[in-house]
Amino acid sequence: MARTRRKIEIGQLLNGHPHAVPILDFGADHTWFVMPWADATAAQRQELLREPVELRALVDAPASVLAAAHEHGWLHRDIKPSNILSVVVLRPSAHCSP
Repeated sequence: MARTRRKIEIGQLLNGHPHAVPILDFGADHTWFVMPWADATAAQRQELLREPVELRALVDAPASVLAAAHEHGWLHRDIKPSNILSVVVLRPSAHCSP
């Protein structure tokens, strides 16, 4: 539960970052949270990433959000292509709260 609580906290801290997947809702007991559905992962878009422009965008986006997370003292412990999500998000004007 502590790990999930921390994920929710960092999600709220990164709210509004253009490359952070938002937390849409979560349980008051911090045992679950909801994020937008991912269209694909970097691993699933491997063919597209052969293009230098696409690859550069893929590297820059997570590097940017990871740098912001590091500023808050948070380290991602499992960075790999299957954990880099491609999501189209329409951001709400106010975050949901439990």
